Amino acid sequence: MVKEFINVTSVEEALKAKEKGYSFYAGGTEINRLNSLIKADRVVSISNLGLNEIKDGFVGAMCTFQQIIESQCIPEELKTACKFNYSLQNRNRATIGGNIASARDDSFLIPYLAASEALLVVEGRGELTIKDYLQKREGLITSVLLNSNNVVSQKRIARAVRSRAVLTLAAGEETICIALKGSPIFILKRLSGPEETISMLKNNKLINPVSDIWGSREYKEYLIETIMGELLQEV
Repeated sequence: MVKEFINVTSVEEALKAKEKGYSFYAGGTEINRLNSLIKADRVVSISNLGLNEIKDGFVGAMCTFQQIIESQCIPEELKTACKFNYSLQNRNRATIGGNIASARDDSFLIPYLAASEALLVVEGRGELTIKDYLQKREGLITSVLLNSNNVVSQKRIARAVRSRAVLTLAAGEETICIALKGSPIFILKRLSGPEETISMLKNNKLINPVSDIWGSREYKEYLIETIMGELLQEV
C-alpha cells in the first residue's frame, strides 16, 4: 500500500528519490494491483517529466497503452500487444515503461518489443536491449526506440479474455520471446529454420515450465511447441 507519494519535475530529482528508497510510479496499475509482487509504500511520480511523446520510431516511457493504440506513428503489431490489455480503463493508465519495468511473467508488451529488437533508453545506462535491461533492472526508462522494420508475429493464450495470460509468444526475424506464467521471460535467438528453433527450445534447460493453477508442465510445453511453430512459419 502506498503511504508516501511525491511529485518531481526532473529526471535528476526522480533518481535522487530512488536513491532514498522511493519506487518509480508511472501509471500505477502494477503497484496498486491486488497481490502485486511490487511492494512499494514510498513512491515518486514520474508523470511530470515530459516522457509522453510519440513520434516515428520513438515512444516516451509514460505513454499509455491507449495513446499508443490511437497514434498514427505506431506499428500495428505494437498496437495489437497493447490491445491484449482488454480494459479501456487500464489502457488509459498503464504505460509502456511501467509494463517493461515490472517485467511480469504475463507482460503485455515485452514479447513484441524483444522480438522486434526494440531498444530502451535508460537514464545513466544508455541504449539497452530488452534482454540486457531484464538482466539488471536498474535505472529509469525514459523512452523506447522501436524497430518497425522487423516483422513480428505474436500470440497470447489465456483462459478467457479477462484472464491473465498463461503464455505470450512473439517471433521476429532473428529473435523469439516467451513470457510463460510462473517462469522468467525468455529471449532467445532463433535458428535458421522453424524445425531447428523448436528443437532448440525443447533442449533448452532454462525453459523449465512448472505445473500450477495455470496448467501442467506438459500442457505448457505443448503450447510453446505448437504455437511457436505456427508463429515461426509466419515470419
